[in-house]
Amino acid sequence: MIDYQRSAPGSWSIDLHPSTPHRVTQAIDVATHGFSTFVVTPTRVDTVGMVTDAATLHSLCTYAGLLRAQGNRLALSGPGLWAALGNEKGDGPIIGAGLSATRTIRAWVQSLDLAPFITADSALDNGAGFTWTSDRVMTYREALESIIDSFWTELFIDPRDMLIKDTGVEWTHVPSQVYGPYPLLTPWYDGREVGESIQLVAATFDVRTDLDEWVSDVSFTDATTTATTGGTIDYSYAGGTAVDVTRYVSDTSTPGGYGTSAASQILDTYNEETQSVVASTDDMDLLSYIVPGSVILAYDPENGIYDSSAWVERLIRGQMMRAMFLTVQSMRVPITAQNGVYVVTWDGAADVIVDLSEHFIPETGAATIELGRTRHRAIRTQARRDGARRQ
Repeated sequence: MIDYQRSAPGSWSIDLHPSTPHRVTQAIDVATHGFSTFVVTPTRVDTVGMVTDAATLHSLCTYAGLLRAQGNRLALSGPGLWAALGNEKGDGPIIGAGLSATRTIRAWVQSLDLAPFITADSALDNGAGFTWTSDRVMTYREALESIIDSFWTELFIDPRDMLIKDTGVEWTHVPSQVYGPYPLLTPWYDGREVGESIQLVAATFDVRTDLDEWVSDVSFTDATTTATTGGTIDYSYAGGTAVDVTRYVSDTSTPGGYGTSAASQILDTYNEETQSVVASTDDMDLLSYIVPGSVILAYDPENGIYDSSAWVERLIRGQMMRAMFLTVQSMRVPITAQNGVYVVTWDGAADVIVDLSEHFIPETGAATIELGRTRHRAIRTQARRDGARRQ
C-alpha cells in the first residue's frame, strides 16, 4: 500500500510471498544495503533487456520511496522520498542557523544540497527574489517547509521524475487553458474517447463540511514585530457572544514587516468553513498522471463540487460542465498485480535493480484521494446553498 502526502514522507509497504527465494531477500537486505530505493511502475518492465539502469527505471515509475525496514525477510516498508531531506522525527541533512540571503524560490531550492536523485524543477518560480533567514539549525525539509509557510508557495516532490515542483504555477489559468492536461474526476463518465483532450476518471466523492480549522483572527510574529489581522467571516455563540479563535504564529525567519501580509494569507485559508473532499476510484492508472501536489478537475454538482464561474464552462460528451480545480493533498493507493515492483540497491560500485514483480502479494481495493483542506479554497458552502443540480 502506498500512503503519501504533499511535502511529507508518507509511507509504503508490501509483503512478499513465503516462497520468495532467499537470494532475492538477501539482495535487498536492509542491514547490508542500507537505504535502497523502492520503485513502482504501471506495468512490469524488462529489467534484463530493456531497463538496465536506475535512471531509466525512474523515468518509467509512478512512485518511488526509500526501503527502510524488512520484517522476517518478507515484509518491506519505508517512507517516501521527502525522508531523504528530513524524516518523520525531524532528523536529516541540516543547515546551520544564521543563513540569510535574497534569492528566488528556484534558487533557494537549488542552494540546498539535495539528495543526488532529487533536483529542483526548472519551472519553479524564478521571479522576484525574497529574503529568507534560518533562525535555527534545521533539516532541509524543515527549511523547505519554512519557505512554503513564509512565502506562500506549495512545493512537492514528484516521485515520477524526482523533481521538486510548485503547485502554485498551476493556478495561472486563462480560459483557453482551463481544462488543459488536467484529469477530470466525475461520477458520470469513465475513459477517454477518440478526440477527447482530457482524461475522464470515474470517481465517487465524500464531502464533509466543518469548522475544525476556522479562526477569527491571526496574530503573526515576524523577525521584528507582531501583527494581528481579523477575518471577515464572524460567528457567535448562543446568546450573541462573538466567537474568538485567534491563531498565533511565530516565525522569526520571516523578514520584518511581512507579518501583516502573512497573517492575511493565513486568514485567506482558515477564516471560512472547510469542505474536505475525498474521492474514490478504481482507476489505478491515476498514479501515472497525478501525485500529491498535482492540480485536478472535479465535477459532481449534486455534492456541491462545481465552479459557478461562467468562463470554466465546457461541453463534454454533450454535457455542459463547470468543473472545479482542486489540489491533491494525499493519496492511498493499493499496489496491484498489474504493477511492476523493484528495489534499487547500491553494491559499492553501481546500482543494482532487483525485480520483485513475481514475488510480492498484490493488493485490491479502491484508490482514495484527499482533495480538501487546501489554501485554494475552491469549495464553499455557497455552492450547496445555490442548490446544485445536474445541469
